[in-house]
Amino acid sequence: MLYILTSLSLIAIILVFKPRKDANAYFKRGKEKQLSGKYLEAIQDYNKAIRLKPNYTEAYFERGNAKNNLGKYAEAIQDFDKTINLDPNCAEIYCCRGSAKGLLEQYTEAILDYDKAISLDPYIAAAYLYRGATKYELEQYAEAILDFDKAISLDPNDAKLYCNRGTIKCRLEQYAEAIQDYNAAISLNPNFTEAYYNRGNAKCHLKQYAEAILDFDKAISLDPNDAKLYCNRGDAKCHLGLHSEAILDFDKAISLDPNDAKLYCNRGDAKYGLEQYAEAILDFDEAISLNPNLTDALELREQILQKMNNNN
Repeated sequence: MLYILTSLSLIAIILVFKPRKDANAYFKRGKEKQLSGKYLEAIQDYNKAIRLKPNYTEAYFERGNAKNNLGKYAEAIQDFDKTINLDPNCAEIYCCRGSAKGLLEQYTEAILDYDKAISLDPYIAAAYLYRGATKYELEQYAEAILDFDKAISLDPNDAKLYCNRGTIKCRLEQYAEAIQDYNAAISLNPNFTEAYYNRGNAKCHLKQYAEAILDFDKAISLDPNDAKLYCNRGDAKCHLGLHSEAILDFDKAISLDPNDAKLYCNRGDAKYGLEQYAEAILDFDEAISLNPNLTDALELREQILQKMNNNN
């Protein structure tokens, strides 16, 4: 009799706990798929885990992250809402929800989430990073810098933080200070393409064109398939009167991005500098066909036509 009772008890225990065990198995498999970038498959596993365990906080949270990665921001927010209802004191959840709101351009609401995250955990660098980035989108540049200052104090070895702060300083025309931030970013990550590119742009604003070209050279060596790197190096060369070399850069940029009207306009301007008027007009025509409202192309084309008429 004792044996029968024990067997029945074991069966009862299995019946009670098997769904939870299965939920955990689906959750674990979903995490593995998510880490492999298989977000749709991961969501399917999280769905199964939640059906078996309706208040599975971690499953809602990770499903929200998977949806975020798929660009399903509104759906992700719904999952983060549920997660917060189940666990209202986790700073990371508010950060993730704020990120989704920011990607939907709900910047004010996103900042409220970052504020909440910081109130729960004032040492979470990501919250300051995201809040600073959101304030940048709202053109609140001085406040954004304060957030990046704090993020850097908490995580001083993250090169991206310095690079982003430098970009904000450029918006405030604090180019020399921005260059210091890009220097710091490069010292932490010597292969940081964007830091070289941004530093080159800052140097151009300070009319340090030769130094800027060196930065663009380095950026191109790290990422030879980015049209904007050749474009900006070409611009710097034009400022130094190196029009023929600049044209080669614009040629390369156009081969990488043939639908960018600005590239044709810039190449036309370089040809204008070499008095290759007919060829320059062809480039301006192409730029205008791609972007009929491109003021620079319209004005430069008109200048050349007037000059050609005057010569005749």
